[in-house]
Amino acid sequence: MAYETPITIKKAIDNIKKRHYVLPSIQREFVWDTEQIEKLFDSLMRD
Repeated sequence: MAYETPITIKKAIDNIKKRHYVLPSIQREFVWDTEQIEKLFDSLMRD
């Protein structure tokens, strides 16, 4: 299995906004803002 180079959550969100990544049509719009999402991932990564 090939792996991509790791990127930050902020970069992933920026890429979604720039339409570099496409969310499936079954996904709803983001409810949380960027800062809330970054804080969640930071918390998860810190355990």
